[in-house]
Amino acid sequence: MHGLVLLVMFLLVPIAGWAQPFPGSFAYQNLDVPDGSGRPIVIVAYTPDGALAANVMGRGSLSYRLDAAHTLNAIQCSPTDFQRSPTAFRAGPYIFGMSNDGVVVGDDEAFTGPDTAILQLASGRCFPYQYPGAANTRFTGIARAGGRVAGVYSEPLGNRARFHGF
Repeated sequence: MHGLVLLVMFLLVPIAGWAQPFPGSFAYQNLDVPDGSGRPIVIVAYTPDGALAANVMGRGSLSYRLDAAHTLNAIQCSPTDFQRSPTAFRAGPYIFGMSNDGVVVGDDEAFTGPDTAILQLASGRCFPYQYPGAANTRFTGIARAGGRVAGVYSEPLGNRARFHGF
């Protein structure tokens, strides 16, 4: 019994040493986003002025910009900017990032087949991009200051795909 107590003390002492207070504090705010679907919403980006970019999950769902007053603004590309697939899973682009000035990046299902990277300005103008020869292309992030995007594309490789970053 004495050995068991020492073993438990030996195991607990290092753990107690790891429990250091976290420097700094966080302020949290609950946010009800009334998109009407009742589906989960994932916040993917925020700006210093309080704007957010969020994806609603599920078939037929949209992504949104939420301004500092938490007004929902759906992210969709006009048909003149981008031809979507009529059988697309979502109702608009899936967003992965947002710059401080509201430019969002992500991907959408193109009418012509492959998933296509999308960059949308805060004004709503969309710019699709497909890496030459790629099966699919996606913008996965954008610099806070804008101007630089990160992405990934896949190339067909038999029944598999090879992924590349850019």
